[in-house]
Amino acid sequence: MRIELHQPITEELPILRHYIRWLLDAAPQQQLRRILEILFPDPPPRLGSFLHRTLESVTQGSPIFSISVGDNAEALNLSDRTLQRLCQRGHLPGPKRMLLWTGLLYLILVARLNRASVTETASTLGIPRKRFSEVCRELLRQKHSLGPLWLDDSHATLTAFVEECVLPPQKVAEALAALG
Repeated sequence: MRIELHQPITEELPILRHYIRWLLDAAPQQQLRRILEILFPDPPPRLGSFLHRTLESVTQGSPIFSISVGDNAEALNLSDRTLQRLCQRGHLPGPKRMLLWTGLLYLILVARLNRASVTETASTLGIPRKRFSEVCRELLRQKHSLGPLWLDDSHATLTAFVEECVLPPQKVAEALAALG
């Protein structure tokens, strides 16, 4: 994205700053939405609602990695068990892992936008270091030993997510192409 300002009027600067910040804040959310649309193009309606709710939970100010499956299920008028079955049928990780994966992918996209490490971005967003490490260990079991540099590789993290969802490997390339 490229934005050029030619002699902005002083009174307009606060408004311009607000809208530029809004555009930048929206970028990772839109990128993650696009990734999920590519990976799961035509989900059944209730599963699509869960994916949408998960994305909103992670990107709308809820503390990442502390979002409750029960709250999401309740908001969708589903039981936890029904949500679990929907995820199984849709080749998704369980609801809790899906929330964690969505949070981690969002975190990587925010880090990418800010040209910062994922670890730095997690800290900036107020995610306790211990919780961040727990999530990485849980989602990236074998790969966690590679350390934080591996996390900054969106291709490798997205590949791990696609493998857990048992999706075709070419889905990674399609999703990364959407990131530009």
